[in-house]
Amino acid sequence: MAETIHAATGFPRRPCERPEVLQTARYANGKWAPTKQLFKSWSFYDFTDVAQNGRLRLFIEQPSGRDVTLEETTQKPDGSWPAPTPMHGLAPVPVTSKPTRNYLAAAVVGTHVHLVYIDTNGRLMHTMEQSNGTWTAPDQVAPGGAYRNDWFQSLSAASVGGGLQVAAVDQIHRTVLHTALGANGRWTQWSNVLTNGQIAQYHTIRSANGH
Repeated sequence: MAETIHAATGFPRRPCERPEVLQTARYANGKWAPTKQLFKSWSFYDFTDVAQNGRLRLFIEQPSGRDVTLEETTQKPDGSWPAPTPMHGLAPVPVTSKPTRNYLAAAVVGTHVHLVYIDTNGRLMHTMEQSNGTWTAPDQVAPGGAYRNDWFQSLSAASVGGGLQVAAVDQIHRTVLHTALGANGRWTQWSNVLTNGQIAQYHTIRSANGH
């Protein structure tokens, strides 16, 4: 049987209404399931999702008083969704500046989910879900590089060859930067993916030799 692809998106229906997260699925025959609402929130900043063991999981950046709380929820086998709950082991992030969109990205690497996010100080942070369901203490992604982390505007993550790779937008230099988490637990140095500084949409492929 061909794989069923699930998708989720979030947006406010009208400016005065709550943002909501919607879900649909594309079946093997090419048709799409009816869109359904997962939950509403007054002001979640951003969310991302992964498919793990045939189930869709959501990770949400939720304002909580003066802090931002990272929350998660996993779709049940019957298709329903429980209310999001804080990710175990992660402390709320103090708010110093309001986040914008594309501040979260997740990927399944092996049997573990990795989450990278831009915190409210502009730093790229990384955490990994452990076998007991708790999350590791956040560590900074590729610290000490030549690029100031508060230049990062958005990011994405992917599992490639059994490892985690991260791309982030450098809004100052108008380019895309790349780093990867090695088997030794260290991040590679930041490298430029695009260097012409033009505003457009691009496609590129990273070859086996790292270029």
